[in-house]
Order: sequence, then C-alpha cells, then structure tokens
Amino acid sequence: MRRLVFFFCLMCSILNAQLKVDSTTYKLSYQKIDTISISKQKLKEATEKWFATTFVDSKEVIRLSNEQNVIGKGVFKDNVISGKYSVPVSFRFTIDIAFKEGRYRFKAYDLFQSVTAGGNKLETPVLYFGGATIENYKELASIALQNIEDSKLRSQMIKQLQKQKITQKDVDKSLDMMKKTLNSVESNLELLAESLKQYLKDYAEDDW
Repeated sequence: MRRLVFFFCLMCSILNAQLKVDSTTYKLSYQKIDTISISKQKLKEATEKWFATTFVDSKEVIRLSNEQNVIGKGVFKDNVISGKYSVPVSFRFTIDIAFKEGRYRFKAYDLFQSVTAGGNKLETPVLYFGGATIENYKELASIALQNIEDSKLRSQMIKQLQKQKITQKDVDKSLDMMKKTLNSVESNLELLAESLKQYLKDYAEDDW
C-alpha cells in the first residue's frame, strides 16, 4: 500500500510545449495543432469516424459533436516500470478536437490513472507538482488522494500517508516512477494525435 501511495501522489517531469500543467489545479493537458486540406464538414465526419475506429464504442465515447468540435472520452493502458516491478495502469481522459477551415486542434485533458491492487481500484488524477520536497510532500500528496471516490479507502490512505515518515530516498524513488508515468502519458497521447493526423490525411485523399 505504501508503494501505491507514492505512485499516485506525485507527478514530476520536464514538460514540453505540447504537455502543459495548470499552475492552479496542477492538472495536465496535451495540445497539438495541425493543418489539413479538408473542409470543416469533412473534418467533423472524419473525426467521428476516427473515434469509432480508435475506441470500442463510439456512441459511449463521443459526448458532443457539432460544427466546431467533437468531444469524447479516451482511454489507453500501459505498464509503468517501478524498480523491478511492471505496474499495469489504465489512463482515461477527455479528448476535444476543434476544427476550422484547413486546420484542427487535438487536445487531451482531465487525465486520470487507475490501478487495481488487493481487490481495490485506485483512481486519481494525473497531476504535476513542481519543487516537491520532504517538507511539502504530504500536503501535495493529499491533493491527489482527495480524488479517490471510495470515501473509506480515501480516508484510510490519507491517514496512512500522514503517519508515514517521508525520507528523501522515498521521494526520489517516487519521482523516478512518476517521470516514467509522465513519459507514458506523453508518448501515448502523441501516438493518438499522430493516428488522427494520418486518418484525416487518408480521408482527405479518398475520392470515393
């Protein structure tokens, strides 16, 4: 359980221009803008079809579709390496694809991560805390734990966190694992963005 507390509490990595952090909420968002020789109407049609081919149930995935954008839910799974262990993690998030004539924006936000351990599903937002130290670690960690839906489990993990004696070695190990988690998030969102780009390109070139 202690390892899981550290796993969820802290996100730390160098963020590039596409992966950003909100200075108030600490939440991550990913954005990429591309050009495409296709009308807004065809962009909308192609985007809806991309959702349908990329995710299992497009009717459940797509939450809003109009002439300006298509908003839906996305998910991917990955194994995050923690020392000698490989931890299977599920990530879910919101995708907002907005379009104008000749260009579109792929944006992913509201990212959550979850693992199942000991029969419990633990889900918390993917957050970034810069400048974490031993002194402020518990305060920052509690922000993530507050988002656990199961109130009993949430209370249990927060109490356990407060009782722990945090060492620099613990923080360093956690930071290393979180960097790998962020790398996973960034690389998988980049793959999705490239998948959409290629799908739109193929759709624009299809003369049927």
